[in-house]
Amino acid sequence: WFAAGLHGVEYAYREGMRAALKDPNIDAVVPILLLTDETGVPSLQFIVDLAREFPEKPIYATFTGERKHMDAGKAFLEPQGVPTFPLIEEPFDILAILTRCRNAMGRR
Repeated sequence: WFAAGLHGVEYAYREGMRAALKDPNIDAVVPILLLTDETGVPSLQFIVDLAREFPEKPIYATFTGERKHMDAGKAFLEPQGVPTFPLIEEPFDILAILTRCRNAMGRR
């Protein structure tokens, strides 16, 4: 949270995600967004922008925090093509399934 405190929550998430998405060894990014009144709720447009900038690498967003902000995040991101998951474990389960499918199909 040091970067978030120094530069703001949106900047910290965006730049961290951008660095991961640029890495050729990373196939997807799962941001776990803490959305509360106390910590601040950033505009989630940066996630949509990153998804468009890196269309070959999916972003699977998940949330923790206050339900009203989590519902608003889902309502904003999903119509713009960014899948969201209400439970933190779910996107990781999806990635494991996709990996098994890719291996079964003989792809790397």
